[in-house]
Amino acid sequence: MKFKRIISAFLTLVMLLGSMVVSVDAAWSDKVDEKGDPIINYLQQVYATPEEKLADMILVKEAYGFQLYYEEFTGEFALVKTSTGEVLFSNPYDINSGYQTISDPVKQELLSQLTISYLENDVQKTMNSYAEAALRGQITKKNIKGGIRCEYILGEEQTTRLVPRMIKVERFEDLILSQIDDDWYFQKLISFYTKKDKDDPSLTERGVAQMQAKFPITLEMAVYVCDPDIKARELRELETIIKSFCPNYTYEELDYDHELTNYTGADAAPPRFRMSLEYTLNENGLEVRLPANGIDFDESTYQFQTVNILPYFGAGSNEYNGYTVIPDGSGSIIRFEDFKGKAVNIAGNMYGSDYAYHEIDGQHSEAMRMPYYGVVTEYSKEMSLNKAAEAKEAAEAAAEAQVAIDQAAIDAAKAEAEAKGETYVGATTATKKAVVVEPDTTVTTNSGFLAVITEGDSLAKLMAVCGGSLHPYNTVYAMFTPRPSDEYNLADSISVSGNATWTVTSKRKYTGSYRIQYTFLSDTRLAEDYGVKDYYKADWTGMATAYRDYITEKGDITKLTADQVKADIPLYVETFGSIETTERVFSFPVLVNTPLTTFEDIKTMYSELKELGVGNVNFKLTGYANGGMEPTYPHRLKWTKEIGGKDGFTDLISFAKENGFNVYPDFDFVYMQMSGFGDGISLRKHAIRTIDDRYTTRRAYDAATQSFDRSFSLALSPAYFEGLYEAFAPKYLAYGNDAISVSTLGTDLNSDFDEDEPYHREDDKGFTIDTLAAIDEDYSSVMIEGGNAYAIKYADVILEASLTSSGNSKSSQSIPFLGMVYHGSKVFTGSATNMEGDINESILNAIENGASMYFILSYQNNNELKEDFTLSKYYSVAYDIWKDDVAKYYTILNDATKDLQTSYIVDHEFMDAERVPDEDEAEADRLAEEEALAAAAEEEALAAEKAERAERLAARLAAESGEAVPETSADETTVDETTDATVEETTNAADATEATDDSTTGNVNEFGEEIEAEEEEETVVPDKYKTTVGSVVRVEYEGGVSFILNYNSFAITVEYEGQTYTIDGLNFVRID
Repeated sequence: MKFKRIISAFLTLVMLLGSMVVSVDAAWSDKVDEKGDPIINYLQQVYATPEEKLADMILVKEAYGFQLYYEEFTGEFALVKTSTGEVLFSNPYDINSGYQTISDPVKQELLSQLTISYLENDVQKTMNSYAEAALRGQITKKNIKGGIRCEYILGEEQTTRLVPRMIKVERFEDLILSQIDDDWYFQKLISFYTKKDKDDPSLTERGVAQMQAKFPITLEMAVYVCDPDIKARELRELETIIKSFCPNYTYEELDYDHELTNYTGADAAPPRFRMSLEYTLNENGLEVRLPANGIDFDESTYQFQTVNILPYFGAGSNEYNGYTVIPDGSGSIIRFEDFKGKAVNIAGNMYGSDYAYHEIDGQHSEAMRMPYYGVVTEYSKEMSLNKAAEAKEAAEAAAEAQVAIDQAAIDAAKAEAEAKGETYVGATTATKKAVVVEPDTTVTTNSGFLAVITEGDSLAKLMAVCGGSLHPYNTVYAMFTPRPSDEYNLADSISVSGNATWTVTSKRKYTGSYRIQYTFLSDTRLAEDYGVKDYYKADWTGMATAYRDYITEKGDITKLTADQVKADIPLYVETFGSIETTERVFSFPVLVNTPLTTFEDIKTMYSELKELGVGNVNFKLTGYANGGMEPTYPHRLKWTKEIGGKDGFTDLISFAKENGFNVYPDFDFVYMQMSGFGDGISLRKHAIRTIDDRYTTRRAYDAATQSFDRSFSLALSPAYFEGLYEAFAPKYLAYGNDAISVSTLGTDLNSDFDEDEPYHREDDKGFTIDTLAAIDEDYSSVMIEGGNAYAIKYADVILEASLTSSGNSKSSQSIPFLGMVYHGSKVFTGSATNMEGDINESILNAIENGASMYFILSYQNNNELKEDFTLSKYYSVAYDIWKDDVAKYYTILNDATKDLQTSYIVDHEFMDAERVPDEDEAEADRLAEEEALAAAAEEEALAAEKAERAERLAARLAAESGEAVPETSADETTVDETTDATVEETTNAADATEATDDSTTGNVNEFGEEIEAEEEEETVVPDKYKTTVGSVVRVEYEGGVSFILNYNSFAITVEYEGQTYTIDGLNFVRID
């Protein structure tokens, strides 16, 4: 281990020294020739090492232990951690390494810091900053406080082409045609021009009259007229010809010709987009900002759609192992090695679906609720003999330096003790660390980053990409939409044939900034070798720790203390109030409210569960007011009479306070399910509008129809949430209950395309935060669902948090990133346990993430739920059936984790394990082993016999040649000297034959000469009992408590810290 650390330290030292070689700032003039073309062909230039790339860059900023290098032509930058020498590049430096052939257009994409998409005449087009800014010399660097600003102009900056659209014949021939000495280019140019001359003998009088009517200038002079239907691409080609062959023809000459011929036309402005990226160093790495209000373009002609910021920052190559990390559900990793050579593209909207849009995606997917992503690359390098010697020398020097540091610390401690009159206890002499370095060793160094979108996150879509056959890089980045747009089918709005679609862009654009914080992750060995104490480990657990620290410093979470939790983990039970059903009264159908769980039922449930050992149970109440399971908007508050009414709720709150549990009535401020008198809602004012001015509803994916079906929940504009809540609050607060549930404020975020009052998601996020802040001030305990990142600060309990990923076939494993961030600071649960496909697996998920348990239960009339279209999915919620199982499963989870409620999750690993074979397999393995041993013994005996015969043959051949025959012991003398000669010859012939056979196995050939045996290739036999990666995991909490979780349906054996554990299927073991 020490040896590996020394080697890794040496490699990093070389890297750091390499980066320090750059002492002279390169200027723009050093990057281009006299024509302004790049001296370095970046699409062909080979950089074998990071140091070589850094040598072609300039150091522009150093602060907080980081250096920022910049490449002035391409706009690339590099972030160097000075304490360890580790480097992260904005773009892959090794695109020409030869590992995989990459086309030039793809290389241009890889070398870009920005890629954008836009609409031109309803056709989507794209640009990248390398092709459209760098190659045009349109990237400008400016210094700002703490860093630099890079200003980009993507597209052609010149709006007027150097192509005369109408020009006097003599000037055209003298200034342009006579200068073109290449016939191909001459014909290319002249093919777009038509000569207009009144003296043309081919024209009739009528033709001359028509020409002069269309081109009045021909009354005065003959002119050449450029084809009025010429395309933009053809104009660019003609301009290139004129600029190449006619250097004296300038824009001043062009203006003169157009004025001379009275030409008044104008070229259409080409697509051109201005924007900037600001890079500033901070204590964790780098912050990148793109001011959205600084994006400039011709809005009358083009529709700006998306911008991708640093799409290849820290990208990892398939040449190495590694993975990308995305916030898919609880978290997900995509390993390089799993998808090498395969194209992968996983996309997800931050904070889930926006129901203001017509088209909704995300089916079969968990929502992305935390705005982070990252990449980890595991670099492997081989150490040669020379490098090992250099590494040993460097390590010796480092060890000597450390001795001096340690001795100084000892002397200081001794002096401090003497000054206090105390006796110094400790070492008096520093000891030098032994240095051992060996050659031909492979060293693995991890490198990576965590990116957190700190502003503009609700407008982001995360993209995880593996290049497949296009390129070998694996990356993840954020795509932003500055101005929302949507398309709809015209046939749905007006009477038209076919399926014509129309794209409309919202009038309101985002004018804030897009900010991304890139946190540097460091290799553990390098950090230890360089004495770096404060760092984040270069793996996904380091990312989770960094993200947890970030939201802690921001004030979104604080660590729980012992006095904030009870002895047992909390259990949350959601109960249903009443449902509207039909009864016959005197043969007439009448709608009535049928109770599912009354307030008295809740008291009974609490008491019975407590008797079963569930001492910390809390209740969420759904459908108890304003009409039951399909309520009106909570502008007013009326408890349903059939479940106990106002008095019943008051009595329940008193009971809850006496027994120390919380009651969370749920109120929906995001959607309106039913309208009613006095509900305070005006659809014209409060309802969200789609881009074609329709109302919209919440939607849910239906696996049967494979589509998103609309519900009866009408979406309301977040701009009115706070005002509507303030009208509701006094009515509810009067009951003295200090807890409330506002589920949908934690899950849903919708735009509003209202023509008069439009809002984008970032606006709506702000409105939602304001509402949650007001609610948080009124109650000591607030419950939400899902847990969108912006809502976490105001929530005390989060139900329905994702404890697994979506299980996408293009991802490798699910990770408990969410649990590692929130456990120990927030109380959260996964999906309702009784709604899970496998309860034992859900318990394992809870342990892996540190989640509490949650059930959905109904006390009576459960059959009525099956008759309701939207509620029929709750077919397994009967309390009387589940009561004992609730206590059983809760006890399992509680016993395992109740003493860990305030502990962070600090580590996680996927473990190698083996399936325990059944009796038949064990018997088959025993027989196979016996057969293998017997075969080996037989082969050994045969080999010994062949060796003996070969020895006898060698002795005979030696005797025939007159050489001395080796002496044999008495018990080896078996030949009778009176043996018949014929028998002897026969024996010798047999020996020769056997010896010849032996020549194929080594020892001697047919002439008795010793030959070298060929090495047999080792056959690797796959272990048929080895488990799938990710099916056995270890999760570690603070204090050294670990759990090994077996997600397989069969028993396994696994080794951990020298001990072998046997764990049954879908079970776990706790290790203290």
